[in-house]
Amino acid sequence: MKLSQFDPSALESFRVQPPQCFRTIRLVPICVRQREEGQDGDLRAVHFQTGDDLTAVEVGGGTYLSRIPYGVVLRWSPDGSPVGRGGPTAAGANGAGANGAGANGAGAKRGKRAGAGARGAGARGAGAGASGDPWQERLGQLGLMRGMHRRVSPASRPADTPEQLRILPMHLAMQGFLETFFTGPTVQWPEYDWRAVRFGLMFRCEVSLSGRAISGLEEALRIFEVLEDQCGLLIFIGDTFSTAFIAPHPDDYRPLHERLIEDFYQTHFGWYADLPIKAAPWNVTMDGEARTFADLRASLDRMRATWGEAGLQATGDLMVPWELEERYQAGPFRLHRFHTGFLPDRQNHIGECVLRPDGRIGWLKTFPLSDTQSAFAWFLHHLSRHDWHLDRSAEAMGIDRREIIRRMHRVGLSRIIRRDVLAAALKG
Repeated sequence: MKLSQFDPSALESFRVQPPQCFRTIRLVPICVRQREEGQDGDLRAVHFQTGDDLTAVEVGGGTYLSRIPYGVVLRWSPDGSPVGRGGPTAAGANGAGANGAGANGAGAKRGKRAGAGARGAGARGAGAGASGDPWQERLGQLGLMRGMHRRVSPASRPADTPEQLRILPMHLAMQGFLETFFTGPTVQWPEYDWRAVRFGLMFRCEVSLSGRAISGLEEALRIFEVLEDQCGLLIFIGDTFSTAFIAPHPDDYRPLHERLIEDFYQTHFGWYADLPIKAAPWNVTMDGEARTFADLRASLDRMRATWGEAGLQATGDLMVPWELEERYQAGPFRLHRFHTGFLPDRQNHIGECVLRPDGRIGWLKTFPLSDTQSAFAWFLHHLSRHDWHLDRSAEAMGIDRREIIRRMHRVGLSRIIRRDVLAAALKG
């Protein structure tokens, strides 16, 4: 596992186009820069429908339970030669192949709301339930996949097809985020409950919204034009940045554009979409006096560049350095999950990306964290950096032991503290 940092200014290698606005929704197209026929065709993506209402994904020592309406098969050539888009093999669609990356995480989505998780044998037992059981009739069709990402083995695909990797969009990043919540104290300090040290943080559930629950989003995706060289999209809801998506190739983006409505979104965007406001376009005017067509062309180029800068700046905290964690090497490409940090008073993001050998982005999906999620994760990372020692952690934060326990209680971490220690801190 490799950890590194990534400069998101690599997004400037794309052309960010003027926004398209509908009610509270603002969609900002991302296009490739000038390209020749077949350029960067060495990485392609095609989606497949799972057809399941709920999917159990086996990862390491547990099972991640979630609603996964579609998956994506990445196809690449190791020598840089163009790859046809084609379609996913049967193995790519049903998840046959090698084992995926491990985690102690879990997630579950139902209808328009999504939750997360179970760990260990209990989740596996649920995934193996027989058809016709009362619980399965209530949940709907239950599918099973093995691993967040699975390489399609040569034996499972025709000999003349390129290398293939099946991924579940955004679930690799969400699984990594949930995995953080299962890391309990690594040292049995006297302040901690013994169960937290032995079993970690146990079961955890996170909730999100389907795009169909975001008022106006489905119609905006349907009526707005998909540009000729468009390979991605920035989505703003209620004038707040929501998510970024980039596909490897414009031909891959078009069918995936419709699938964006099936992705999951942060819950507060359901409220933002219902605000009695309208998303206003970013007004940019031509500067200077145009006397010739060359002047007009130069002024128009400056306008487009200003629109692009405004689009990237509007993403806010997505443009801070990303903390990358490499999860898979696909020939010359690298599959990473990342986060922008878990600092308070900032909109933090998690996501996944595929980077080309020269550092350009070949695939990208992002998801914003809520304030509660950010605070929870920040405490866990802060404690782990100080070996879970409360006094050293409090000293680094500039507070005392009693105050750090109170803050842990406010963000939902009090269950790992012994009850008598917690009561003493809250009483004072």
